[in-house]
Amino acid sequence: MTPEDIQATSLRGFHAAVWPCLDVWSGSVPGPLGVAVSGGGDSIALLHIASAWAHLRGRDLHVLTVDHGLRVEARSETDFVAGLARELGHDCTQLTLNGLRPVQAETRLARQRILAAACARQGITTLLTGHTRDDQLETFLMRARQGSGWYGLGGVDLAAPSPAWPEGRGLSLVRPLLGCTRSDLRTGLRKAGQDWCEDPSNQDRAYERVRMRNLLAGDDALRERVRTLQTSFSVLRRAEQCGLAKEMGARLHAFADGSLLCDLTNLRPSRAERLLSLAVQFAAGHARMPRRSQLRPVLDALGQEGARFTCAGAWLQLEGAGQVRLARDPGLVQPGWVDGVWDGRFERAEAKTEREIHPMSARSLPETGADWRALAPGRLAQIRSIWRQMSLLSHRDAAEGVVF
Repeated sequence: MTPEDIQATSLRGFHAAVWPCLDVWSGSVPGPLGVAVSGGGDSIALLHIASAWAHLRGRDLHVLTVDHGLRVEARSETDFVAGLARELGHDCTQLTLNGLRPVQAETRLARQRILAAACARQGITTLLTGHTRDDQLETFLMRARQGSGWYGLGGVDLAAPSPAWPEGRGLSLVRPLLGCTRSDLRTGLRKAGQDWCEDPSNQDRAYERVRMRNLLAGDDALRERVRTLQTSFSVLRRAEQCGLAKEMGARLHAFADGSLLCDLTNLRPSRAERLLSLAVQFAAGHARMPRRSQLRPVLDALGQEGARFTCAGAWLQLEGAGQVRLARDPGLVQPGWVDGVWDGRFERAEAKTEREIHPMSARSLPETGADWRALAPGRLAQIRSIWRQMSLLSHRDAAEGVVF
Protein backbone atom coordinates (compact mmCIF):
# COMPACT_ATOMS: atom_id res chain seq x y z
CA MET A 1 0.00 0.00 0.00
CA THR A 2 1.45 3.35 -1.05
CA PRO A 3 1.53 6.47 1.13
CA GLU A 4 -1.14 7.93 -1.19
CA ASP A 5 -3.41 4.96 -0.51
CA ILE A 6 -2.82 5.36 3.22
CA GLN A 7 -3.69 9.06 3.02
CA ALA A 8 -6.90 8.32 1.13
CA THR A 9 -8.13 5.73 3.64
CA SER A 10 -7.01 7.32 6.90
CA LEU A 11 -8.54 10.15 8.93
CA ARG A 12 -6.90 13.01 7.10
CA GLY A 13 -8.81 15.65 9.04
CA PHE A 14 -6.96 14.74 12.23
CA HIS A 15 -3.44 14.78 10.81
CA ALA A 16 -2.83 18.47 11.50
CA ALA A 17 -3.81 18.00 15.16
CA VAL A 18 -2.09 14.68 15.85
CA TRP A 19 1.00 14.50 13.66
CA PRO A 20 2.87 17.35 15.43
CA CYS A 21 2.48 15.36 18.66
CA LEU A 22 3.94 12.27 17.01
CA ASP A 23 6.83 14.33 15.62
CA VAL A 24 7.66 15.73 19.05
CA TRP A 25 7.35 12.56 21.12
CA SER A 26 8.35 9.93 18.62
CA GLY A 27 10.11 11.55 15.66
CA SER A 28 13.65 11.21 17.03
CA VAL A 29 13.19 8.03 19.10
CA PRO A 30 15.26 5.14 17.69
CA GLY A 31 13.62 1.84 16.91
CA PRO A 32 9.99 1.14 16.03
CA LEU A 33 7.09 3.16 17.40
CA GLY A 34 4.49 1.04 19.18
CA VAL A 35 0.74 1.55 19.04
CA ALA A 36 -1.68 -0.31 21.33
CA VAL A 37 -4.88 -1.21 19.46
CA SER A 38 -7.86 -2.87 21.13
CA GLY A 39 -10.06 -2.87 18.04
CA GLY A 40 -12.38 -0.17 19.41
CA GLY A 41 -13.10 3.00 17.47
CA ASP A 42 -10.58 5.20 19.27
CA SER A 43 -7.62 2.86 18.81
CA ILE A 44 -8.54 1.98 15.22
CA ALA A 45 -8.61 5.69 14.41
CA LEU A 46 -5.22 6.09 16.10
CA LEU A 47 -3.84 3.21 14.04
CA HIS A 48 -4.89 4.89 10.77
CA ILE A 49 -3.53 8.29 11.80
CA ALA A 50 -0.23 6.89 13.09
CA SER A 51 0.10 4.63 10.05
CA ALA A 52 -0.14 7.56 7.64
CA TRP A 53 2.43 9.45 9.72
CA ALA A 54 4.81 6.48 9.84
CA HIS A 55 4.68 5.87 6.08
CA LEU A 56 5.30 9.50 5.22
CA ARG A 57 8.08 9.85 7.81
CA GLY A 58 9.72 6.56 6.89
CA ARG A 59 9.27 5.13 10.41
CA ASP A 60 8.55 1.58 11.55
CA LEU A 61 5.23 1.17 13.34
CA HIS A 62 4.56 -1.96 15.38
CA VAL A 63 0.98 -2.80 16.42
CA LEU A 64 0.23 -4.57 19.71
CA THR A 65 -3.19 -5.96 20.64
CA VAL A 66 -4.30 -7.86 23.77
CA ASP A 67 -6.93 -10.55 24.29
CA HIS A 68 -7.82 -10.33 28.00
CA GLY A 69 -9.30 -13.84 27.97
CA LEU A 70 -12.63 -12.60 29.36
CA ARG A 71 -14.84 -12.85 26.24
CA VAL A 72 -14.96 -15.49 23.50
CA GLU A 73 -15.20 -12.71 20.90
CA ALA A 74 -11.90 -11.16 21.97
CA ARG A 75 -9.78 -13.54 19.89
CA SER A 76 -11.56 -12.58 16.68
CA GLU A 77 -11.12 -8.91 17.62
CA THR A 78 -7.35 -9.27 17.94
CA ASP A 79 -7.37 -11.16 14.62
CA PHE A 80 -9.25 -8.20 13.11
CA VAL A 81 -6.60 -5.79 14.42
CA ALA A 82 -3.77 -7.97 13.11
CA GLY A 83 -5.41 -8.15 9.67
CA LEU A 84 -5.86 -4.38 9.50
CA ALA A 85 -2.26 -3.85 10.59
CA ARG A 86 -1.06 -6.07 7.75
CA GLU A 87 -3.25 -4.20 5.26
CA LEU A 88 -1.62 -0.96 6.37
CA GLY A 89 1.84 -2.48 6.07
CA HIS A 90 2.77 -3.03 9.73
CA ASP A 91 3.78 -5.96 11.91
CA CYS A 92 1.44 -6.91 14.74
CA THR A 93 1.99 -8.79 17.99
CA GLN A 94 -1.11 -10.53 19.39
CA LEU A 95 -0.95 -11.02 23.15
CA THR A 96 -3.17 -13.16 25.39
CA LEU A 97 -3.90 -12.91 29.11
CA ASN A 98 -5.35 -15.75 31.19
CA GLY A 99 -6.99 -16.13 34.58
CA LEU A 100 -8.10 -12.51 35.00
CA ARG A 101 -11.16 -11.42 36.94
CA PRO A 102 -13.49 -8.91 35.21
CA VAL A 103 -12.20 -6.06 37.38
CA GLN A 104 -11.14 -3.02 35.35
CA ALA A 105 -8.23 -2.00 37.59
CA GLU A 106 -6.77 -5.52 37.47
CA THR A 107 -7.23 -5.97 33.73
CA ARG A 108 -5.73 -2.53 33.07
CA LEU A 109 -2.56 -3.30 35.05
CA ALA A 110 -2.23 -6.77 33.53
CA ARG A 111 -2.58 -5.23 30.06
CA GLN A 112 0.08 -2.64 30.81
CA ARG A 113 2.46 -5.33 32.03
CA ILE A 114 2.10 -7.60 29.02
CA LEU A 115 2.33 -4.64 26.63
CA ALA A 116 5.49 -3.37 28.38
CA ALA A 117 7.14 -6.78 28.19
CA ALA A 118 6.28 -7.07 24.50
CA CYS A 119 7.63 -3.57 23.83
CA ALA A 120 10.92 -4.51 25.49
CA ARG A 121 11.23 -7.54 23.21
CA GLN A 122 10.59 -5.40 20.13
CA GLY A 123 12.91 -2.55 21.16
CA ILE A 124 9.99 -0.13 21.52
CA THR A 125 10.48 2.77 23.94
CA THR A 126 7.38 4.84 23.01
CA LEU A 127 3.89 3.32 22.99
CA LEU A 128 0.88 5.22 21.63
CA THR A 129 -2.55 4.72 23.21
CA GLY A 130 -5.96 5.92 22.04
CA HIS A 131 -7.21 7.94 25.01
CA THR A 132 -9.48 10.80 23.93
CA ARG A 133 -10.93 14.01 25.31
CA ASP A 134 -13.97 11.97 26.44
CA ASP A 135 -11.70 9.81 28.60
CA GLN A 136 -10.37 13.00 30.20
CA LEU A 137 -13.87 14.23 31.09
CA GLU A 138 -14.90 10.86 32.50
CA THR A 139 -11.71 10.72 34.55
CA PHE A 140 -12.43 14.21 35.89
CA LEU A 141 -15.85 13.18 37.20
CA MET A 142 -14.53 9.95 38.69
CA ARG A 143 -11.71 11.74 40.50
CA ALA A 144 -14.02 14.53 41.64
CA ARG A 145 -16.33 11.96 43.21
CA GLN A 146 -13.33 10.43 44.99
CA GLY A 147 -12.37 13.84 46.44
CA SER A 148 -9.29 14.47 44.31
CA GLY A 149 -7.59 17.88 44.46
CA TRP A 150 -6.86 20.12 41.50
CA TYR A 151 -3.71 18.20 40.55
CA GLY A 152 -5.65 14.98 40.05
CA LEU A 153 -8.50 16.80 38.33
CA GLY A 154 -5.99 17.89 35.67
CA GLY A 155 -6.52 14.41 34.23
CA VAL A 156 -4.17 12.02 32.47
CA ASP A 157 -1.01 13.45 30.94
CA LEU A 158 -0.17 13.61 27.27
CA ALA A 159 2.95 11.57 28.05
CA ALA A 160 3.93 9.50 31.08
CA PRO A 161 6.18 6.61 32.11
CA SER A 162 4.59 3.20 31.79
CA PRO A 163 2.67 2.34 34.98
CA ALA A 164 3.93 -1.25 34.73
CA TRP A 165 6.94 -1.79 36.97
CA PRO A 166 9.52 -3.12 36.54
CA GLU A 167 8.38 -4.43 33.14
CA GLY A 168 7.85 -0.89 31.84
CA ARG A 169 11.23 0.57 32.75
CA GLY A 170 12.35 2.92 29.98
CA LEU A 171 8.94 2.80 28.25
CA SER A 172 6.91 6.00 27.78
CA LEU A 173 3.19 6.15 26.99
CA VAL A 174 1.99 8.90 24.65
CA ARG A 175 -1.69 9.77 24.20
CA PRO A 176 -1.89 11.87 21.00
CA LEU A 177 -5.71 11.85 20.74
CA LEU A 178 -6.44 13.75 23.96
CA GLY A 179 -7.61 16.75 21.91
CA CYS A 180 -10.03 14.61 19.85
CA THR A 181 -13.56 13.52 20.73
CA ARG A 182 -14.83 9.98 20.47
CA SER A 183 -17.73 10.98 18.20
CA ASP A 184 -15.50 12.91 15.78
CA LEU A 185 -13.12 9.97 15.46
CA ARG A 186 -15.97 7.58 14.70
CA THR A 187 -17.40 9.97 12.16
CA GLY A 188 -14.01 9.96 10.45
CA LEU A 189 -13.93 6.16 10.47
CA ARG A 190 -17.37 5.94 8.89
CA LYS A 191 -16.36 8.36 6.13
CA ALA A 192 -13.30 6.19 5.47
CA GLY A 193 -15.47 3.06 5.38
CA GLN A 194 -13.57 1.56 8.30
CA ASP A 195 -15.23 -0.81 10.77
CA TRP A 196 -14.31 -1.25 14.43
CA CYS A 197 -15.28 -3.54 17.32
CA GLU A 198 -17.61 -2.70 20.19
CA ASP A 199 -16.80 -4.14 23.61
CA PRO A 200 -20.10 -4.75 25.47
CA SER A 201 -18.42 -3.82 28.76
CA ASN A 202 -18.39 -0.23 27.50
CA GLN A 203 -22.17 -0.26 28.02
CA ASP A 204 -22.15 -2.00 31.41
CA ARG A 205 -23.33 0.43 34.09
CA ALA A 206 -21.66 -1.69 36.76
CA TYR A 207 -18.50 0.23 35.82
CA GLU A 208 -18.17 3.77 37.14
CA ARG A 209 -16.59 5.03 33.92
CA VAL A 210 -19.66 3.91 31.95
CA ARG A 211 -21.95 5.72 34.38
CA MET A 212 -19.90 8.90 34.01
CA ARG A 213 -19.97 8.47 30.22
CA ASN A 214 -23.76 8.22 30.20
CA LEU A 215 -24.08 11.21 32.50
CA LEU A 216 -22.01 13.38 30.17
CA ALA A 217 -23.81 12.13 27.06
CA GLY A 218 -27.15 13.30 28.40
CA ASP A 219 -26.14 16.82 29.48
CA ASP A 220 -24.31 19.09 27.03
CA ALA A 221 -24.10 21.92 29.57
CA LEU A 222 -22.44 19.64 32.13
CA ARG A 223 -20.04 18.36 29.49
CA GLU A 224 -18.97 21.90 28.62
CA ARG A 225 -18.50 22.88 32.27
CA VAL A 226 -16.40 19.79 32.94
CA ARG A 227 -14.34 20.40 29.80
CA THR A 228 -13.61 23.99 30.86
CA LEU A 229 -12.63 22.97 34.39
CA GLN A 230 -10.52 20.01 33.29
CA THR A 231 -8.65 22.15 30.76
CA SER A 232 -7.91 24.79 33.40
CA PHE A 233 -6.69 22.23 35.92
CA SER A 234 -4.60 20.57 33.19
CA VAL A 235 -2.74 23.86 32.65
CA LEU A 236 -2.08 24.09 36.39
CA ARG A 237 -0.98 20.45 36.47
CA ARG A 238 1.59 21.03 33.73
CA ALA A 239 2.90 24.10 35.51
CA GLU A 240 3.24 22.11 38.73
CA GLN A 241 5.06 19.32 36.91
CA CYS A 242 7.44 21.89 35.44
CA GLY A 243 8.19 23.08 38.97
CA LEU A 244 8.52 19.53 40.23
CA ALA A 245 10.98 18.68 37.45
CA LYS A 246 13.21 21.54 38.61
CA GLU A 247 12.89 20.56 42.26
CA MET A 248 13.69 16.92 41.45
CA GLY A 249 16.95 18.00 39.87
CA ALA A 250 17.94 20.04 42.92
CA ARG A 251 16.29 18.18 45.81
CA LEU A 252 15.91 14.50 44.93
CA HIS A 253 19.08 12.45 44.54
CA ALA A 254 19.11 8.75 43.65
CA PHE A 255 22.23 6.75 44.47
CA ALA A 256 23.78 3.62 42.99
CA ASP A 257 22.69 1.49 45.96
CA GLY A 258 19.01 2.31 45.35
CA SER A 259 18.73 4.76 48.27
CA LEU A 260 17.57 8.36 47.86
CA LEU A 261 17.95 11.67 49.65
CA CYS A 262 14.99 14.05 49.47
CA ASP A 263 15.29 17.67 50.63
CA LEU A 264 11.87 19.16 51.49
CA THR A 265 13.23 22.32 53.14
CA ASN A 266 11.04 25.41 52.62
CA LEU A 267 8.73 23.71 50.12
CA ARG A 268 5.01 24.41 50.25
CA PRO A 269 3.11 21.43 51.72
CA SER A 270 1.50 20.24 48.47
CA ARG A 271 4.77 20.19 46.54
CA ALA A 272 6.63 18.56 49.43
CA GLU A 273 3.98 15.84 49.46
CA ARG A 274 4.34 15.16 45.72
CA LEU A 275 8.13 15.13 45.84
CA LEU A 276 8.12 12.74 48.80
CA SER A 277 5.56 10.54 47.04
CA LEU A 278 7.90 10.18 44.07
CA ALA A 279 10.83 9.38 46.37
CA VAL A 280 8.81 6.64 48.09
CA GLN A 281 7.99 5.02 44.75
CA PHE A 282 11.61 5.05 43.62
CA ALA A 283 12.91 3.67 46.91
CA ALA A 284 10.26 0.96 47.17
CA GLY A 285 10.77 -0.17 43.59
CA HIS A 286 7.24 0.04 42.23
CA ALA A 287 4.99 2.46 40.36
CA ARG A 288 2.21 2.66 42.98
CA MET A 289 1.47 6.05 44.50
CA PRO A 290 1.39 6.04 48.32
CA ARG A 291 -1.79 7.31 49.91
CA ARG A 292 -1.74 10.84 51.33
CA SER A 293 -2.57 9.42 54.76
CA GLN A 294 0.63 7.33 54.61
CA LEU A 295 2.79 10.39 53.94
CA ARG A 296 1.18 12.61 56.56
CA PRO A 297 3.08 11.29 59.63
CA VAL A 298 6.40 11.81 57.84
CA LEU A 299 5.60 15.35 56.76
CA ASP A 300 4.30 16.26 60.22
CA ALA A 301 7.55 15.03 61.80
CA LEU A 302 10.00 16.92 59.57
CA GLY A 303 12.79 18.32 61.69
CA GLN A 304 12.75 15.44 64.17
CA GLU A 305 16.19 14.14 63.28
CA GLY A 306 16.59 10.37 63.48
CA ALA A 307 12.87 9.58 63.37
CA ARG A 308 12.10 6.56 61.19
CA PHE A 309 8.99 5.47 59.32
CA THR A 310 7.85 2.79 56.90
CA CYS A 311 5.61 3.87 54.05
CA ALA A 312 4.26 1.92 51.04
CA GLY A 313 7.29 -0.37 50.83
CA ALA A 314 9.92 2.26 51.69
CA TRP A 315 11.96 2.91 54.84
CA LEU A 316 12.41 6.58 55.69
CA GLN A 317 14.75 8.35 58.13
CA LEU A 318 14.64 12.08 58.88
CA GLU A 319 18.00 13.83 58.66
CA GLY A 320 18.25 17.45 59.69
CA ALA A 321 15.69 20.12 58.84
CA GLY A 322 13.48 18.83 56.05
CA GLN A 323 15.79 16.10 54.71
CA VAL A 324 14.56 12.53 54.30
CA ARG A 325 16.73 9.50 53.54
CA LEU A 326 14.87 6.62 51.86
CA ALA A 327 15.56 2.98 51.05
CA ARG A 328 13.56 -0.17 50.47
CA ASP A 329 11.74 -1.47 53.56
CA PRO A 330 14.01 -4.48 54.36
CA GLY A 331 11.08 -6.41 55.77
CA LEU A 332 9.37 -6.40 52.38
CA VAL A 333 12.33 -7.33 50.19
CA GLN A 334 11.56 -10.12 47.71
CA PRO A 335 14.92 -11.77 47.02
CA GLY A 336 15.62 -13.46 43.72
CA TRP A 337 16.04 -12.39 40.10
CA VAL A 338 12.91 -12.29 37.94
CA ASP A 339 13.50 -11.57 34.24
CA GLY A 340 16.82 -9.94 35.09
CA VAL A 341 15.38 -7.65 37.79
CA TRP A 342 15.88 -8.01 41.56
CA ASP A 343 13.01 -6.86 43.83
CA GLY A 344 11.85 -4.29 41.24
CA ARG A 345 14.86 -2.10 42.03
CA PHE A 346 17.99 -3.48 40.37
CA GLU A 347 18.86 -4.90 36.97
CA ARG A 348 21.84 -7.03 36.08
CA ALA A 349 24.91 -5.03 35.06
CA GLU A 350 27.36 -6.09 32.40
CA ALA A 351 30.33 -5.30 34.60
CA LYS A 352 30.90 -4.83 38.31
CA THR A 353 30.99 -1.17 39.31
CA GLU A 354 32.22 0.56 42.44
CA ARG A 355 29.33 1.82 44.53
CA GLU A 356 28.95 3.49 47.89
CA ILE A 357 26.42 1.72 50.10
CA HIS A 358 24.46 3.64 52.73
CA PRO A 359 23.74 1.70 55.97
CA MET A 360 19.97 2.10 55.43
CA SER A 361 20.06 0.19 52.15
CA ALA A 362 22.58 -2.49 53.18
CA ARG A 363 19.84 -4.94 54.26
CA SER A 364 17.86 -4.67 51.03
CA LEU A 365 20.49 -5.19 48.33
CA PRO A 366 21.02 -8.17 45.96
CA GLU A 367 23.08 -11.05 47.19
CA THR A 368 26.81 -10.61 47.60
CA GLY A 369 28.79 -10.99 44.41
CA ALA A 370 25.98 -10.10 41.98
CA ASP A 371 26.65 -7.36 39.48
CA TRP A 372 23.70 -5.01 39.50
CA ARG A 373 22.57 -1.50 38.60
CA ALA A 374 19.93 0.52 40.47
CA LEU A 375 16.81 1.43 38.48
CA ALA A 376 15.87 4.50 40.57
CA PRO A 377 18.25 6.97 38.83
CA GLY A 378 16.91 6.04 35.39
CA ARG A 379 13.28 6.31 36.50
CA LEU A 380 13.97 9.71 38.02
CA ALA A 381 15.65 10.95 34.82
CA GLN A 382 12.79 9.64 32.66
CA ILE A 383 10.07 11.45 34.61
CA ARG A 384 12.06 14.69 34.69
CA SER A 385 12.61 14.50 30.94
CA ILE A 386 8.92 13.91 30.20
CA TRP A 387 7.74 16.72 32.46
CA ARG A 388 10.30 19.17 31.06
CA GLN A 389 9.27 18.29 27.52
CA MET A 390 5.59 18.84 28.34
CA SER A 391 6.50 22.21 29.83
CA LEU A 392 8.32 23.23 26.64
CA LEU A 393 5.34 22.10 24.59
CA SER A 394 2.98 24.13 26.77
CA HIS A 395 4.93 27.32 26.11
CA ARG A 396 5.12 26.62 22.38
CA ASP A 397 1.46 25.67 22.13
CA ALA A 398 0.40 28.83 23.95
CA ALA A 399 2.35 30.91 21.44
CA GLU A 400 1.07 29.03 18.38
CA GLY A 401 -2.45 28.26 19.56
CA VAL A 402 -1.93 24.50 19.17
CA VAL A 403 -3.72 22.07 21.47
CA PHE A 404 -2.74 18.37 21.58
